[in-house]
Amino acid sequence: MFADRGIAAEPTDTKDSVNEVFRSEKYMGSQSPTPSGSSRNEEVLQSMGLRLRELRRMNGWTLEDVSRRTGLAISTISKAERGLMALGYDRFIALARGMGIDVGELFSPGGDAFEQGCVATSAADQASVHETETYVYRMLFPDVRGKQMVPMLGQIKAHSIASFSRLIHHEGEEFVYVLGGELDLFIEGRDPIRLVPGECAYFDSSSGHAYVSAGARDAQILVVCCGNQANKQEEPPGSESPGNGAISE
Repeated sequence: MFADRGIAAEPTDTKDSVNEVFRSEKYMGSQSPTPSGSSRNEEVLQSMGLRLRELRRMNGWTLEDVSRRTGLAISTISKAERGLMALGYDRFIALARGMGIDVGELFSPGGDAFEQGCVATSAADQASVHETETYVYRMLFPDVRGKQMVPMLGQIKAHSIASFSRLIHHEGEEFVYVLGGELDLFIEGRDPIRLVPGECAYFDSSSGHAYVSAGARDAQILVVCCGNQANKQEEPPGSESPGNGAISE
């Protein structure tokens, strides 16, 4: 996983190499979900749910404890543990922060700490795939612990802002680069921003936001989130009861 070499590899065309991942048959397949793809996503959800439950029990926490620590509704945590709900980025970041774990632990059972001087490389098939109703996330370097950034490749299934029951928001800053298709970036208080391949945006991700495909095909993007310190434990709100103030489904 890690390489520590004095001579860096020859630079490559980043856009072409990242696009190669999206062109691969493993990732793109059909724009519409297939039975086999659905089964794979169910396996991913079950696996994440088992890790979430194991981490909770290792700490001796109840569902109510995790709800207090994360701000998520008990029902949301319970469904996630049973593999019945695909959590969006803001929710699994809330879990990671509240439980004091690296976000990668939700996607990969093992990993190595990123240390000064290290270089990590990854092949196209080493990303962890996580699918929701609106996005397909490919979590890059899920087994690298203690990252200051969370890099992802994304396929945007949503073609209307009406697909979202709420805008997404989380601490930190976010960078998005369009690799294919056309993208509308919605940020609360602003008009939608249209981005085409080769264009990008950088914004405060604590503002409510959402990605929507603007054309007939699903947009393909590279996203990097930073500054959320997902591996740092957040103190639980002492005065908040399990159900009050929690983020609902």
